[in-house]
Amino acid sequence: MERLLFLFAAGGVGTLARYAVSTWVQRAATTEFPWGILVANSIGSFAVGLLYTLAEEHNLLTGERCSPWVLRTSFSNAQITRGMGPWMVARGYDSIYLIAADYAAGHQMMDAFRETYVAAGGTVVGEFFPPLRGTKDFGPFLAQIKAAGPSAVFAFF
Repeated sequence: MERLLFLFAAGGVGTLARYAVSTWVQRAATTEFPWGILVANSIGSFAVGLLYTLAEEHNLLTGERCSPWVLRTSFSNAQITRGMGPWMVARGYDSIYLIAADYAAGHQMMDAFRETYVAAGGTVVGEFFPPLRGTKDFGPFLAQIKAAGPSAVFAFF
């Protein structure tokens, strides 16, 4: 019952906000084009996209926090790499170096891989997350990888 009351309240607030924005914009417009509806829909779409992005960055839509009320129509970043950990250990790659771009997807990919790789008996000998933008020389990272001596490198860029 509490959830239904929350949904009712949130829906009411959203409806009133949408009505207020579209009415205010339409009154300010000097044409008959429905600018109010366009602006209200654009703001709503942006807000939903922002909330989804934040939820995805913190993995709130999958795993132990998965909600039966959310239908995911695409993959999660963790889903792509989770199976690679045990597969690599089974093929004899017992030590690995992880390298990925320093942003949410890079960290999610490496976290999911690391979790299953270590659980399967592999050892992560090092990892690095170079900046997403501006990294042009990967030579220093390659030197670190070579010095660590892994049997494989797992990368995401």
